[in-house]
Amino acid sequence: MESASWLGGGFPCYRVACSTVTVTKCQAALRTLQAFPFFRPTCLCKEPGIDPDCNYFRDFLFDHPCGFVSKKEKDPYPVDALPTCNHALSVCQQERKCIKLFEDFKLHCKVRENKCRMEDRDLCYEAWTNLRLSPMFGCICPNNHMKRRCDKIFSVVNHNPCV
Repeated sequence: MESASWLGGGFPCYRVACSTVTVTKCQAALRTLQAFPFFRPTCLCKEPGIDPDCNYFRDFLFDHPCGFVSKKEKDPYPVDALPTCNHALSVCQQERKCIKLFEDFKLHCKVRENKCRMEDRDLCYEAWTNLRLSPMFGCICPNNHMKRRCDKIFSVVNHNPCV
């Protein structure tokens, strides 16, 4: 990223490109955040010099470079919004290839007593890279009656000390 100028509040203004390998997940995350009532009808901010944080966040959310990418990788599990982790696991369990990605991740990036117990770093990295393409990666846990189970699934994927 190359710095182009400075905003009044001290935030650098960058010319950026969408640099993630999971463009469709990034776009789903942006749509999920944009759908929150807080951002409806729009995210209103004071002048950039008065409220730079709000303006920075609004620009990040509504003018994100990944939001404008039209040519994307083929996504084996396309989504419009981020699924809950309960739903992601349920979807994944219905397809042998998907659940194998999740099981491989747990096998090659083993955790016991909150410590990484992996045996092969390359296999763990490969399993993590492959899991990123599944619905399990990027799932969320809103506050609802299934939150405890959801949080447990989320932790397996996102709080693994091996990655």
